[in-house]
Amino acid sequence: MNFSKIITTFLSLAFLLTLTSCDIKESITIKLDTTLGVEFQIQDVTAEEAEALLSIDNAPQVIDLRTPEEFATGHIPGAVMIDFKSPDFKTELAKLDTSKEYLFHCKSGGRSTQSLDAWKELGFGKLYHLNKGILSWTEANNPTK
Repeated sequence: MNFSKIITTFLSLAFLLTLTSCDIKESITIKLDTTLGVEFQIQDVTAEEAEALLSIDNAPQVIDLRTPEEFATGHIPGAVMIDFKSPDFKTELAKLDTSKEYLFHCKSGGRSTQSLDAWKELGFGKLYHLNKGILSWTEANNPTK
């Protein structure tokens, strides 16, 4: 295993631990270089932080990784759905502008965490991950459409 993979594995485990532990600060930024030489930056945000982020000028685009059926039950206003379970997931993700910022989520954090390798591999720079997914968004009484 090369050094880059060891670092990526370690940081992925640290990120997963952050998502599952209530004793660790909920907001963490992970920075690492991809093999493409692009800085990959992700920040785990709470529902409250996400709401504030979406209210500023040049807010990140929301990407909902749930299925069409889940998306139809309610989603963050303005969200674009890219189904993580679809065989075309990576192809659809690749259509996004890698220079822009995105806030992405799924239902509770599992699928969105699994999607990190695809985001990184495609060369995205700055991402925000909604901690605990749309469940945290609705529990905070934030609006859905």
